[in-house]
Amino acid sequence: MEITSAAFKDGERIPTQYVMPGAGGKNISLPLSWKNVPSGTKSFALSMVDPHPVAGNWVHWLAINIPASATSLGKTLGSAAITGNQSAKPKFRQTSLRRNS
Repeated sequence: MEITSAAFKDGERIPTQYVMPGAGGKNISLPLSWKNVPSGTKSFALSMVDPHPVAGNWVHWLAINIPASATSLGKTLGSAAITGNQSAKPKFRQTSLRRNS
């Protein structure tokens, strides 16, 4: 399975608009897409974990129960963009990511 983002290439820094406001961003969730899904997949769970040198493994967000038929998440994680998707609270002071309309 391969997961990518149209926002940046593998090994590059995440663009500023996707980071928290305290770091100059808008806290928009990254657009993600995937392919070559294993046969028999029933659903997906995605986590955005930052291996931070001070904070340890900082969990930015979790998305669970994403239908197996889905092939991407846009900039709207936490806004029920995919039927059946559930998202958990980000770790730092917010109850959801900003919706990008």
